Formats: sequence, C-alpha cells, structure tokens
Amino acid sequence: MKKIRECIKWFLYITSCILIVRGGIYYFTGDINISKAILDIIIMGILTTLVTMFIFSIDIDSHWGYLIHYVLLIIIVLLYLEWNQWPHIDLNEIVIIIVAVAIVYLLVLGSYYLIDAREAKEINEKLKDKYGNK
Repeated sequence: MKKIRECIKWFLYITSCILIVRGGIYYFTGDINISKAILDIIIMGILTTLVTMFIFSIDIDSHWGYLIHYVLLIIIVLLYLEWNQWPHIDLNEIVIIIVAVAIVYLLVLGSYYLIDAREAKEINEKLKDKYGNK
C-alpha cells in the first residue's frame, strides 16, 4: 500500500509540474490542441513517474543518481515525442525540452521537499505530544 501511495504522490507532483511548464510553453508559442495536450501531459506523467519509481527503488542517492534520472527523463520525453510524431523536433526543440525537463525536475523536487518537510514536522510534533521531550 505504501508503494502505491508513493506512486500516486509522485504522479501528482510530476503531472502538476508538467502541466505548469507545458502551459507556459503553449502560452508563449501559441500552439495548442487542448485534448491532445491533456493526453500528452497524463501519459508523460505516467511514464516519468514509472522512471522515478524505478530509480528510487534501486536507491541511487548521489549526484550521479540525480543526473542519471534527469537524463533518463529527457530520453523518455524525446522518445515519446518521436513516437507520437511530434511535428518538429530540431535542435531548438531539443534545447526547449531539456530546459523544460529541468524546470519540471526542480519544481517537483522543491514541492516534494516542502510537503515532506511539513509532514515530518507534523509527525515530530505528534511524537513529542505522545512521548514528551526525552
């Protein structure tokens, strides 16, 4: 049950951040097909959540782990866009994707940290209330 809860949590973080970044890209480019965009965001959320759960399951806890994770996410996004016959993947688009994945990555890590820090503080307060300051 804990793994399912973690998977749902990561999916929500990742998909929300993808939505924010893609919304910004759509706003600035003017290129939008809402139904396709929503489907792409959900599929990318699922794919990147699976990659994230896999990386965290093998417990790579170093700067190299984050770099490997980031590169895997870029590869997944590029493969998805290629498979999905994205109309124009050129060098400029690849740079935009690399930057977009970086922004999503930072937003997800930031939100995860903020929410986990709050949850840890609440748990510590409950433990102090229950057992006192020993």
